[in-house]
Order: sequence, then structure tokens, then C-alpha cells
Amino acid sequence: MKIPGGPDVGQQPAERSPFANGRIRGDSGCNTFSADVTVEQLTMDVGSISSTLRLCEGDVATTETLFMRALIGATALSFDEEGNLVLNGDGGDVQFVAGR
Repeated sequence: MKIPGGPDVGQQPAERSPFANGRIRGDSGCNTFSADVTVEQLTMDVGSISSTLRLCEGDVATTETLFMRALIGATALSFDEEGNLVLNGDGGDVQFVAGR
């Protein structure tokens, strides 16, 4: 995952964030989360997010904060030229890079 302006913390956060049955769930770096999500074509609406409350520090905490802001503000999704999922919105963009 890549977040513009965020630190490089490798594969985390959100190693898994599948959309299934109107929900999104995943790992945001230090905590796990879930939320209702509505996706219609290339627009999306993320409902209230439930999350565990572990104390996160350093780059992981920074990345998790940026990721959660982006998820909360996500209003659209797209795919970049390499086929990676990108969430777009008021909270910034998040690019999910497919594992190779």
C-alpha cells in the first residue's frame, strides 16, 4: 500500500481489505478494522468504522492515521495503469499494490 506523504512501512497497513457482503475489513497497520461500505460503479461510501484500540507508535502510527483518514474520506475508487486499486477522497488517496 502506498500513501502519498506517508512513511514506508513495507506491506502494512491493510494487508487484507476485502470488500465482501457490503463490508470492508482489514489490518490498518497496528489495529484491525471493519466498516459497512457501499460501492456503485466507481463511487463508494464508507460507513462508521469499528477498530481495535491498540496503541501504535512511530511510522506505523503515522501510516495508520493517514490510512484511516483516507478510508473515512473515500468517495471513489479507481485503478491505476498497473491495475492497482486506488481509493480517492477528501482524506487523500490510498493505493493498494497487488502482491507479486
